Amino acid sequence: MRKVNWFPYLFATVSFLIVPMANAVCEPTLGPITSTLVGAGCTSPVGICTTGTISAGPLTGTTFFSATSLEVRGQVLFFCGVFTVFTATGVASYDTCGTLNQTTGKFEETFTLTSGAGSFTDATSRLVSTGSSTPTGFEGNFEGVVCSN
Repeated sequence: MRKVNWFPYLFATVSFLIVPMANAVCEPTLGPITSTLVGAGCTSPVGICTTGTISAGPLTGTTFFSATSLEVRGQVLFFCGVFTVFTATGVASYDTCGTLNQTTGKFEETFTLTSGAGSFTDATSRLVSTGSSTPTGFEGNFEGVVCSN
């Protein structure tokens, strides 16, 4: 059996991943987020949309969420959607998936930046949000990082 030296392949792969971000400026983001369920203007194929606000960090601005899928398993809702943040310096669009426990009202959600404009052009970002449902929507906190070249 011939031994394969994986080091050149590993080095090339790691270099490819690091080089585009070599000049990146990364800013941690942490803060509160609130959202309200809306009906008007909702483009969701499952009928769930929210508008909201982020009040801290590079994502300070208004938000719009449109669920693209929804699955119920017992007391837990599994959802995915598109989450868009409108800031004074640009627009960031995230794919997001999460869970909502219908018994406790607690939610968890992850976000991956898929496109951006203005200060979010060519940016990368990952976020996590946790919180609780309210009578009109959701309140929680998010944390993560936004990196731009």
